[in-house]
Amino acid sequence: MSLRTFYWVSQVGMLAGTMVYVNAGKELAKIDSLSGILSPGLIISFALLGLFPLIVRKVLSIYKIKKRRTIVMHRIDEMTAEAPSHGQKALASADCLGSIMILY
Repeated sequence: MSLRTFYWVSQVGMLAGTMVYVNAGKELAKIDSLSGILSPGLIISFALLGLFPLIVRKVLSIYKIKKRRTIVMHRIDEMTAEAPSHGQKALASADCLGSIMILY
């Protein structure tokens, strides 16, 4: 991977987290009194700070599962296409299903 690609992909990846931190800082700057600590904007900002890593982790796990399924389905297609008879196709499919169980 080139340095240029690494840089712009990193910047795009950090953009959402940066926006969450900037929003929290903006809300903290608005506090004028002790009662400002319980303002809805500040509470939402801190909730976003806490939930953001969990949301990103869940989205990435869903993406990885979909990617694995695509790879396995492609492998099943390859193995069944190579098998000359119906019996061997069934065995190839069973072999791929065993691979699916190992992946999950």
